[in-house]
Amino acid sequence: MTEEIFLVKLARGLDFYRTNLDTTALPRLKQAASVLHSSFKSIYQYCLDKKFLNSDQYDSETAVTDIKAPSSEPFIESDKKLEMSIRIAAYSKQLEYLNTSFSFNIENIDLATIKKLSDLISYIDWGSFSENSAKPITRALANMVGTVKMGSDQMQIKVIKNDIKRLREESVNFKEALQAIALYRKEEYKGELRKRISFDGVIDFKEDVDEDIEKNIRHMMRRDMKDVPYYSALVAQLIEDEKMAPASWEKLLKTISPVEKKTVKTKTLDKNELLKIFQELGKSSLLLNKILKKFDENTTVLNRKKRGFFERISFMLSEAFNKNKKIFYEIEVYNAEHTVKKSVTLNYTDFSEELKKNAHKIYLLSTPENLKKLADADDEELLIKINNSLDVFKRSFRKLTALDLYFKEMAPRHIKSEIMGIKVELGSIKLSLANVHKRRNDYLSQKEEIDQLKRLGIQIEET
Repeated sequence: MTEEIFLVKLARGLDFYRTNLDTTALPRLKQAASVLHSSFKSIYQYCLDKKFLNSDQYDSETAVTDIKAPSSEPFIESDKKLEMSIRIAAYSKQLEYLNTSFSFNIENIDLATIKKLSDLISYIDWGSFSENSAKPITRALANMVGTVKMGSDQMQIKVIKNDIKRLREESVNFKEALQAIALYRKEEYKGELRKRISFDGVIDFKEDVDEDIEKNIRHMMRRDMKDVPYYSALVAQLIEDEKMAPASWEKLLKTISPVEKKTVKTKTLDKNELLKIFQELGKSSLLLNKILKKFDENTTVLNRKKRGFFERISFMLSEAFNKNKKIFYEIEVYNAEHTVKKSVTLNYTDFSEELKKNAHKIYLLSTPENLKKLADADDEELLIKINNSLDVFKRSFRKLTALDLYFKEMAPRHIKSEIMGIKVELGSIKLSLANVHKRRNDYLSQKEEIDQLKRLGIQIEET
């Protein structure tokens, strides 16, 4: 094969390869960015809740306009919390920018941008995310996240483990998609050099030493290609390719040429499974309201029965004319790991009103009218709503349990029989949420399987 024929075939091959990237690598890149962002948010919030990291005080003041990995310079132990807070906040913003503002198209992803994206995705080594990592940022973050294993909150442990698993998988997917785009950009760069610089009579790739060849190419680029940056690593690849030609040409053309796609039959991804989750959550929201109604009645019983006749009359009048009066309870709440409990002054009025409002929102999602609207929504949007609803239940469980115990212990013996417990309702909610988690995870597993087949270029025939 002559060089002229090779250049014609290379141009055609690169055109095909670029078109193929629009339906393979670019969607894969965008999907990975979305999952990386959503999964990391959960881990970041865990570190903020545990006070391992400080929140970003300048969140609204520092707008991200370009891809740039945060500093990975080592820091001394005394500065660990401050440095990690700054860097992880910056990393989180970068993932948000990548997911919400970055333009995923070939025109926007040149060689310089590929390097920036590669640095960002490699900033935390999710593939070897451990406290023994050689990378200080990865090691420090893994140490913080590792504390979740010492707790007894099995739901939180599963969520964190699943997020780390998805971060590991999607960082690999992102890198593989980026490598496919990098291949195109690298071969385009080398093809441009071959096209715009005449090596004949100046360079003999078979006989000249590499240093002399490199000097001549650098000189000719300064003269004929001032608009093109000089990448020494790619020039070295070009020299190696030309030394091995025409075998290297044939290998490259084979790499960028179209391949026959396989077809695999798989079960259709059924969005109705997500809609059933909303129905399940709606039933649980009614139980949540039932619990709060019991607590409201317990509050009335406890306050009235603790007073004498004239005090009860005074209390009823006070209730009638002080509708905005706040009720506070000193309750004992276990921590997330259920290992230590501490006294908490709970504003029961605000807690109850907020939880009733959130429960009502969850219930509305389960109505037939809203289910029809949800059926037309993207499954990622549905999964976000499901996760937000689950979070409402999760954040309320410990306080509800503590309030149940408070009412039972504080009620005088002669009125204990009037205090209503919530064991049955709370047990039913937890059982229902276990089913929700199973349905959601089964859907995610099937979705990931289909996405993986697509990323491998395998056509899907749904049954």
